[in-house]
Amino acid sequence: IEDDGDAGTFEFSASSYSGREDAGSIAVTVTRLGGTSNAAGDVHVSVYYRTVEANATKPDFKGLTKAELSFSDGDHFKIAHIPIINDTLFEYPDEWFTVQLQEVDGGGTIGPRSAAVITILDDGDAGSFAFSAAEYNGREDTGTIDVTVTRVGVGIGATSVSYHTIDHTATSGSDYAIASGQL
Repeated sequence: IEDDGDAGTFEFSASSYSGREDAGSIAVTVTRLGGTSNAAGDVHVSVYYRTVEANATKPDFKGLTKAELSFSDGDHFKIAHIPIINDTLFEYPDEWFTVQLQEVDGGGTIGPRSAAVITILDDGDAGSFAFSAAEYNGREDTGTIDVTVTRVGVGIGATSVSYHTIDHTATSGSDYAIASGQL
């Protein structure tokens, strides 16, 4: 019996993948089912893929019109790293796009799982906290000084920040009472 050189069937290992937007890329796995060499007897098969916009657009990921994975004889899977871009926006719901297998050069075929959904998980850009002024002044005989903390870049959802006092030119216990808590 002579080997017919079937390079196998190529498809994604899962129908969806996800990763945090600050990760730089999201890994997707393309598997080879059956076959190990192509019909010409060469030692590699090229599998081409591309990305397609959905609610995530190219400012959020680097659109790929055609990228290649090269399978050598005996390779059963390859990992493609889809580049994504970290922005400072709070995004809800999480953004997503698809990656699609386009073609196989070298004797293989594309399997039924030819597309996968890629979800970019927001990295928690729920805003940042800052004092509303660089310094606060008050009289000792008033008993308290109000300090205002503002939330900048507000997203949706609840969040909190912890605070505590630290001695500088005033000393806790003699000039002020130690304060700590959570806003």
